[in-house]
Amino acid sequence: MEDLNENYVSMYATNAEKKAKAVSIMKELGVFKAIVDMFRYENIVCLFDNYKIYNIEDIVVLNKIKELELKYNVIVYAVTHEYTDFGELYSLLVVPKYKEDWNELLHFYNKNEYSVYSYVWNKTNNECSEFGYILVRRFSGILKRIG
Repeated sequence: MEDLNENYVSMYATNAEKKAKAVSIMKELGVFKAIVDMFRYENIVCLFDNYKIYNIEDIVVLNKIKELELKYNVIVYAVTHEYTDFGELYSLLVVPKYKEDWNELLHFYNKNEYSVYSYVWNKTNNECSEFGYILVRRFSGILKRIG
């Protein structure tokens, strides 16, 4: 019975394990080393907006990150921001608590393009928010959502 409990517990990642996985994904995506280090050492999640990088200062966005992390036991490691025909979108790139899902968090798509697991928060129409995959393009260490 003890072995069953150990296996059950080991399928859930600790916060340190989720953070290490997030750092690994950021490196694989080719994000600027300084941005990766800010996340790794200072817990700073950066916002990528139209090929620019910002510290997140909007309290509403910061609260959404905390809400998502607490409600779903994920870790948010980066955020993209876009305006679309169907609303203002924040894509929160996440590592979930289930280790068995980790092989599916990032897929190479095309030259400098990756499919990344995220929570897309539609700030305009919250009922349209959901977990899923987005397509991002890397350009000089910066990410932009393209699909």
